[in-house]
Amino acid sequence: MAFLQTAWGDQADIISMDEINQAIAQLQDMDEEHGAFWVGDDEEDYVLEIHRDLKVMVKFPEDPDEENWGQLSRWEDIRTLYAHLLS
Repeated sequence: MAFLQTAWGDQADIISMDEINQAIAQLQDMDEEHGAFWVGDDEEDYVLEIHRDLKVMVKFPEDPDEENWGQLSRWEDIRTLYAHLLS
């Protein structure tokens, strides 16, 4: 089951793009310390984490201890990533 967790303390167990868009809107107004949220899946052990500065971290089930970092340039790219993840 997919879940959403925010660095500012919100969480949801069943998520849709509505929750992702709400989290993005809140993230854009956050300070740097609490400026992140992530979506994961308990069954497949993946995590996709987004930071306020558009840094992206992905953990894959093959190696859950390895953090794979990248940088995106647009919020629309973030939305696209999560849309693919949730489909």
